[in-house]
Amino acid sequence: MSESDHQDYVRGDVLGWLDEVLIRTGHYSSIFVEELVTHDIDRTIDVHDVFDQIGRLEDPSFPRGGGVKPATPFTGKLLSGLWHQHYSSAYHLLKNLQIDFRSVEAQAILQKMADTINNGNDPSRFIHELVMGGYERRFSACEMTRQWIVLSLSVNLCAGHNQRQGGVLCQAEPRSWTAP
Repeated sequence: MSESDHQDYVRGDVLGWLDEVLIRTGHYSSIFVEELVTHDIDRTIDVHDVFDQIGRLEDPSFPRGGGVKPATPFTGKLLSGLWHQHYSSAYHLLKNLQIDFRSVEAQAILQKMADTINNGNDPSRFIHELVMGGYERRFSACEMTRQWIVLSLSVNLCAGHNQRQGGVLCQAEPRSWTAP
């Protein structure tokens, strides 16, 4: 399959998921679609994590996409009127754990682990508690983070990292979405 054919195939897959499964209003940016296609081909974002979060935005009872902060408006003049919705993926598990390691709960576990090691004992229980507990703490507090979907109250604009990617941000196409 040529690169162009592969890109067309992936685009069809992305459009199929957006149109038939998730986006009930059928309105989203064409650049959003192309960005998802590129990320899927390059394997830089698991687009299904984005799909899950969109499903959750469209219908709060959607069974996947939980554990993240609710959609919030950007602050400041440049992004006024735009919102961002966090989504998380396995790719950012380590970063979420690094954030949790600064918590009071994790610091107490780290101290117990250090004491256990200093006494010549096996720290495995504490390692498990630190990693699994850190994930559970962030997920249950809806604090899983690292990437977001940029949206307005009328259109899904793009899925991106917490850093400026450059280029055109969006091309608005109407959709109905209400803020939480």
